[in-house]
Amino acid sequence: MTSTGYGRHIHVSWVTAITVYEKMVDEVRENICLEVIAMGPYRLFPEVQHLQMSQQGWSKLSPEKRRQHLAKLDPFSKGACIPYVHYN
Repeated sequence: MTSTGYGRHIHVSWVTAITVYEKMVDEVRENICLEVIAMGPYRLFPEVQHLQMSQQGWSKLSPEKRRQHLAKLDPFSKGACIPYVHYN
């Protein structure tokens, strides 16, 4: 695979490119998940701000309830992000 991004030619294998893109998608999903408890770099649209909750509320949810909640924002989410946020 050849890329001309950023004004230079980069030669990487398809496996490398897929790995890089997968990591980028995972980072975006993680940031969306963090924003559910107001800790991410993003801000939710007004239409979905009602899905934001406190860290304390999040920590009380079961893994299945977390997955269901995150699926409202990301239907492909497996609910694996922010599993161990504790409120002090």
